[in-house]
Amino acid sequence: ITRKIHQIMGDYTYHVLNKIKGVKTTKPESTFYLLANFNAYSDYFLANKISTSQKFSESLIQHPYHTALVGGDSLVLERTDFSARIAFVDYDGQKAMKNYIDNPPRTASDKIEFVKDNAPKIVNGLAMIKRYLDDVKSKTNSKITKLGSDLEEVTAP
Repeated sequence: ITRKIHQIMGDYTYHVLNKIKGVKTTKPESTFYLLANFNAYSDYFLANKISTSQKFSESLIQHPYHTALVGGDSLVLERTDFSARIAFVDYDGQKAMKNYIDNPPRTASDKIEFVKDNAPKIVNGLAMIKRYLDDVKSKTNSKITKLGSDLEEVTAP
């Protein structure tokens, strides 16, 4: 049952991220995380002074997004590789297991509802990643630009 729940959560995460234009992800198999490639946004990141994957991770955890991911340099990738590992296990496992046993999702729409009912933090986190990328792309969010500048000052030698 745990593997089936992880598969549902992983499939949901995979499909939601792949609907975001420019984001490419690995399809999770037997894991509780996936690798997402955000490099299509690198020009937008650089325009907002987000020059490394670490700064990308740090800016995404800040208000209003509050979403954590593990950036590329923490994964032993190049610091300028805007790929990230995203886990999809931020939910109450006991509740999800009970709900799965009581009413196993059978259809694609059942599975989506299962995730929404049992993993609202995952659903919200994915929505915040989309919002963040939209904000970076539009360059209208001064908080991102300011944060990028602050990080530049803090990390400068």
